[in-house]
Amino acid sequence: VLGAIANYVSYRHCAELVYNAVKVLQSLSATGVPLVPVLSSLNMADEVALKLVGRLEDGTPEILEPELLHPLLSVPPLASLALNDPFFLLTPDVEGAVVDVEALVSSGLLSADVVAEYYVNRTREAVLELLLVSLNAPYPSMTHLLCGFELERGLAASRLVSIAHNCLNILLQLAADPEFVVYFPTLAEGTARLVHALVSTPAASTATLQLLRSRDVDYFEGAYAVLRTAYTIEPELPDVSAGPVLRLRYTSWILKSIALELHVAGGPNTVHRPQAVRLLT
Repeated sequence: VLGAIANYVSYRHCAELVYNAVKVLQSLSATGVPLVPVLSSLNMADEVALKLVGRLEDGTPEILEPELLHPLLSVPPLASLALNDPFFLLTPDVEGAVVDVEALVSSGLLSADVVAEYYVNRTREAVLELLLVSLNAPYPSMTHLLCGFELERGLAASRLVSIAHNCLNILLQLAADPEFVVYFPTLAEGTARLVHALVSTPAASTATLQLLRSRDVDYFEGAYAVLRTAYTIEPELPDVSAGPVLRLRYTSWILKSIALELHVAGGPNTVHRPQAVRLLT
């Protein structure tokens, strides 16, 4: 059954079915089902990991290539992606409420293409939630698999590399855009929360901090640049109702991660002390 569910993660003909498949994996992981050992026994662990990476990347060339502007809109690329997402136009007033997409489609207010875009973005959020709910699961968890930890070597002995094609690196690429938190506060807040959880977990901290300090990621330096960005929405663009709160939470997680890096890297006997000094200057 799990193998069949995992196959629907990449089903091309129904975006809603893909979303529900990811939500099922999320629920199973949250209830303690050892997904990685089971998927490994089916020889599907790496295959499912790549499928979930694909769901994060789905429809995001504008984000992953910040210099590429939307061909039809004279707005930043992240804004153009937001404009295509009906969630920004139809978001419920209460955080956590559900938009009745089927009712809107049946009434003729939404087209099938718009509904597909809605589920593509909700699936992206569901993949991130899968990473978050699996944080406290026994090793190896879906978080470890999808973030690139080496399952054969063990968590503490793992080494994360920035060129690896995994969910953590895709999220870090998204987070590197200063406007990510402006247009996608749900994903931005979840990404910052995930990074803080990894750097504050003893067994995962060393590998995660090494990745974040690497020259082509430089997460902490980039975080300072993002914190200097005004979290304002352009007048012609809609915002989610929880946007302002999510951006404050995002800032909080960023500051907590920076504080932890300063504590670890700023010690008297660490080779990373110059990096800590650079963050303070």
